[in-house]
Amino acid sequence: MRLIPALVLITGLGAAVLGWSQHRSAVRPSAFERAAAAARRADAHPFGTVVGSYPHASLTLVSLRRTGRNVVSARLSVALDRQAGERWLPELEGEQGDWYTAEGLRLVDETNARELAPLKDADGNCMCSVDIHQIDPGQRITVSALFPAPPPDVTRAALHTPGFPSFDDVPLGP
Repeated sequence: MRLIPALVLITGLGAAVLGWSQHRSAVRPSAFERAAAAARRADAHPFGTVVGSYPHASLTLVSLRRTGRNVVSARLSVALDRQAGERWLPELEGEQGDWYTAEGLRLVDETNARELAPLKDADGNCMCSVDIHQIDPGQRITVSALFPAPPPDVTRAALHTPGFPSFDDVPLGP
């Protein structure tokens, strides 16, 4: 008969310890969880939206931030209004870029008057969105690119995207 009270006591202690450890982890998020939360907050407040040269097209700068000492990441949303009469293929590759990529994006360090193209991987491929496809009216796609970071004292930059007005004087988020 003493076995049942002992099991109840052990079960109660186990639940208390488990509850304390879950409470502790809820109070102290990991570095990864804090970084992910910061990225979600940044994405929740886009910098702005511009209207493109193609009718009914728009571009929203979702985030522009340093993702390390040597890299700046840009996330954009390209949209085609529901009033558009047909599908549209955003031409973001620029004059020298590979088709269906975001190779034409440029980060401009206005402080040092430098134009920065997206980074390339070891095989020479753009570290940017590839396989950009046509957009149906009412649809949007997300486009991204990684750039070499300007010097640490540069806190603002411009982002140029083919077919759209530039985003100027954008704060470089952490």
